[in-house]
Amino acid sequence: MKKRFSEEQIIGFLREADKGIPVKELCRKHGFSGASFYLWRGKFGGMDVSDAKRLKALEAVWIAAHDGPQAGGGSGSSVHGQASSSAVRPASDEWLRSRRPIQVL
Repeated sequence: MKKRFSEEQIIGFLREADKGIPVKELCRKHGFSGASFYLWRGKFGGMDVSDAKRLKALEAVWIAAHDGPQAGGGSGSSVHGQASSSAVRPASDEWLRSRRPIQVL
């Protein structure tokens, strides 16, 4: 499934809302629903673009580390804790949607 908006665009939408633009106006202007906005705010709220890229990389490593041994071919990670390139699989959208964002206290 192709995503319509990149993480960078989503963070830009959230910043526009932080500047005081009403959510309904943002939705109309950019063509997404209010539900999508609040979902994105829950996942990306307070993040910079670099934070979102780091989150995406960490999710890929986490998935590879947890799914690697079932796929066969070793433990799925190297000595330094990074997943080998053969064990890294792209995260499925369905799996990512089923996870709630981590809350930092």
